[in-house]
Amino acid sequence: MTLSHFSDNVTDAQDSYRQILEESIISHLGFCALRGWTPADLRHEFSADIDPLLFHALPEIAYSCSDEMYTLWVNGTRAAETSHLPVMTLEKILTELPKLSTLPDWAMLAELHALDNQDTSPMTPAQAKAHHRITALLKKAESTNFEEEAEALILKAETLRQQYRIESLLINSYDQDVQARSSTIRASRVYLEAPWIRHQYKLLNAIARVHSSEALLITKSGICTLFGEQDDVAHIIDLFNSLNRQRAHFMKTSAGARIAQLNGETSSYRRSFMISYASQISRLLISAKEDAFNELAGQAPLAHSAIVPVLENRSVRSKEALKETFPNMRTMTFKSTNRRGIIDGFNAANESHLGGESASLEDSTFMF
Repeated sequence: MTLSHFSDNVTDAQDSYRQILEESIISHLGFCALRGWTPADLRHEFSADIDPLLFHALPEIAYSCSDEMYTLWVNGTRAAETSHLPVMTLEKILTELPKLSTLPDWAMLAELHALDNQDTSPMTPAQAKAHHRITALLKKAESTNFEEEAEALILKAETLRQQYRIESLLINSYDQDVQARSSTIRASRVYLEAPWIRHQYKLLNAIARVHSSEALLITKSGICTLFGEQDDVAHIIDLFNSLNRQRAHFMKTSAGARIAQLNGETSSYRRSFMISYASQISRLLISAKEDAFNELAGQAPLAHSAIVPVLENRSVRSKEALKETFPNMRTMTFKSTNRRGIIDGFNAANESHLGGESASLEDSTFMF
């Protein structure tokens, strides 16, 4: 046998092995879809490397899954630049796929109920202006290097959000169809990137609870589910993304960060910083919410009496949806051990502007 023939045989063997791996993965992807995994979930778990395989798995999904799950896959897959992945990548994916647990919330995902969640009544000019101002305030908060200025901008944005929320509830209260749609609890996914996934989730959970919603960390890789009314959830995600970026910035630039690095205490410092930051942000958001509703109670007591039970009911139904979908949740406990980190996290959220009750932040729930 010549060297060229030997090389051809090796290439043929590699191609055959790659094909076997790809076919096995595609078969496993069908089982993953049956267990509630969407393309976005799998992309987060394995990176965009898996995109070509997701696309090739569509016939398998169409054959083995419900129309609803197939819809999620059709909308979630995307063309990839390459169709041939390295054998090592294929082996890793095939090893990890069978380990994925069931995600039972997929049937509640907002993407499946987009038509139900569409509000046929457009935003009023005042609401549109408020939405634009909220976005602008959050962007400005991210652009400043001054913690007090960032906190003041966040407080202003959240106060405006609560005012917008009140106006929306008052308008919808006159339209029973809109009211029914807006009160529907759906599930939405949030994907957290390492490092510090658990502590990022703590911040997400703190924000969610202030807005009548519930968050759950369902995988170690950072897949979270938010249960809530979709307008609330959209704001939660926007606010979390902004605050999380600010958290990452101030955690690295605050007064004690350099000292912690010199003392070999960076990990304990950052853990304590993030716990303190989430707690203070929660109080800030609660303060803005209470201010808006206290003002409403003074100006329109009947409107206040009508709206408060609606939001309380949303909170209850979000908790119920979480418990019914994930009945085997476990508690996650956070502990602070670095005093400087606690102080800097506290200052990053700026205690001087905070007030009101603290949300329950010592424990959070997770599934895995």
